Amino acid sequence: MVPPNLVSQLRTISHSVARTCRRHYSNGGSKPHNSFASAAQVEEASRILLTFVQALDLRHGKAMHAKLVKQALLSSLYLRNKLFNMYAKCGHLPDALQLFDEMTHKNVVSWTTVIAGFIQKGHPVEALSLFRRMHASGTKPNEFSFVSALHACSFSENPTHAY
Repeated sequence: MVPPNLVSQLRTISHSVARTCRRHYSNGGSKPHNSFASAAQVEEASRILLTFVQALDLRHGKAMHAKLVKQALLSSLYLRNKLFNMYAKCGHLPDALQLFDEMTHKNVVSWTTVIAGFIQKGHPVEALSLFRRMHASGTKPNEFSFVSALHACSFSENPTHAY
């Protein structure tokens, strides 16, 4: 069950975005874009997603995903990373990977988050495959990416997967 204060927070975000959209369209605006997502809205949505991750609450996490799509807040790379982290931690790797593959821009945090999610759920071969994809995409791994790849190697039955 979702805490009542969380429901009111979701309503507050929804009303704030709706007001911004109405102002934008009434002033001759054409389409939603990233300016709708204020830093406060992004941070609040991030906190709510974290609550769902901590509770492993996939059902409400999916509802939050739908709300973010409806409110055009998914243009935020930060929120997309948080969202597929929620799917991965809740054990719903297909949705995490689909969201990841649909991203037009991925940074090292995006790659590392999805790699770590696959490792945490016991899929080291897929994690190493993603690490190779990251390298092929030109994204430079950081220390967290390397630790995740080494962690995947430690679970792999075939040591040549590291190559």
